[in-house]
Parts: sequence; C-alpha cells; structure tokens
Amino acid sequence: VYREAGMRRLYLGDEAVVDTTTFTLEGQAMKTVRQSFTRAQRAGYTTTVMRSRDVTPELRTQLMTISDTWRGDAVERGFSMALGRLFDDRDGDAIFVIGNDEAGTPKGFLHLVRWGNDGVSLDVMRRDREALNVLNDFLVVSATQQLPALGITRISLNFSMLRGALVAGAEAGAPLWLRLQRSLLLTLSGKYQIESLYRFNKKFSPDWLPRYLMLEAPEDAPRVMGAALQAEGYLKTPALISRLTRHVD
Repeated sequence: VYREAGMRRLYLGDEAVVDTTTFTLEGQAMKTVRQSFTRAQRAGYTTTVMRSRDVTPELRTQLMTISDTWRGDAVERGFSMALGRLFDDRDGDAIFVIGNDEAGTPKGFLHLVRWGNDGVSLDVMRRDREALNVLNDFLVVSATQQLPALGITRISLNFSMLRGALVAGAEAGAPLWLRLQRSLLLTLSGKYQIESLYRFNKKFSPDWLPRYLMLEAPEDAPRVMGAALQAEGYLKTPALISRLTRHVD
C-alpha cells in the first residue's frame, strides 16, 4: 500500500514477538532460559500477575521504588516502544508481572500494555539491583505461561535495531560492507544497547517481525531520522534538531 502511494521503504530492524500458544522451554536452543528459570524457582522466586487498576497503594509504592532505583539519574528514552508512564488512570488494563523473592517481597516487574485484542507489548522491565540476575528471564517465561489465561497469545518484547545487519555481518564470508555495518553497530552498542537487546530477545526464540520507516523520497531520510531521534530522546542540540527536522511534522 505504501509503495503504491509512491513511498520508499527503509529497513529499521525487527520486533521480537513471542507466541504464548507455542512457547516452550524444551530443546537445546532454550537451554540458557531454562536454566535461568529453574535457578529462580529454586531460589524461591514466584510471580504475581495483575492489572494495573488492581495494584494496591502499598504495592504501587514498592514497584515505583524499584523503578526509580533501577533508573537512577538515567533519562527515559525509547518512546517508540515504551508508554512513558506507570499507574496512569488511562492504563487500567495494563498488566504487571511481578517477581517476588522467597519472603514475598517484590524484586522486579514487567509492565505490559495492550496490543490489539490478544497481545501485549513490553513497556518497561525493572528490577531491584540486589535481586537475582536472572529475574528478567524468569519474568518473561512466567508471562508466557500465565498470560494465556487472560486471552494473551502474543507478547512483543523489544525492538532490535538493524538485527538483519548484526546477523548477516557475522556470517562466514559476509561481504565487507555488511561486516563494516556490524562493526559500527557493535561500537554503538555500548551506549545504545543494540547488541545486548538483540541477544536478550534472541534467547526466547521469538518470531522476528521487520519494521520499516516509510519515506516520500530518499533525501527526506536525514530530517525524518532527526525527528525520530528527537522523539526518542537521543538528540538534545536545539540548533541541530531544528535543521534536521525542518518541515517534518
């Protein structure tokens, strides 16, 4: 449809989507996740799943403390895949998957927002820095096991920027331009978590759904990307933003 309208497609990366109806911990590919899940269970961790509207004031305070402590002074970013708010009255249907230690104390959580009638999208993933380091894996697996009871068949995890280049550039015999692309992405990963997000998503054997930026003309790319980076919170220089995003709504 976009092509017929005269627009051009620019590949951005892939969204990792887990099908809860077919997800399994069986098989060699799931060994790492299976071990993480078992380790958390043996440590006495459990999960609680509830709608945002049902969270008690006391629990809300505990979860906000976990969130604020995890973030520290870091600026909130990633607004294309994040809601940007917690416990808003508009989000009563949002779902919390809460990880509790052996004493029943919350140690981390996933906040998932509605995606159509049968899906949810991961908004934020936060944990106590003193909690078990496999807690996030435990929460994702727990979500796949418990959310089908709520009619949820799809969980969108994270967006993997230029995943195709990371994968293709690592293959034996990959052309130079792909290897250079991958090398650049690995360099940027230190700041933007490109590779780490890809590796986290990959552990769960998701379906990879490509995502694209649609442009009227190739020369629009710098301005459109500038506007996108500004919205994501990565561009802060007013003069540069103004030049890049002029005439972009």
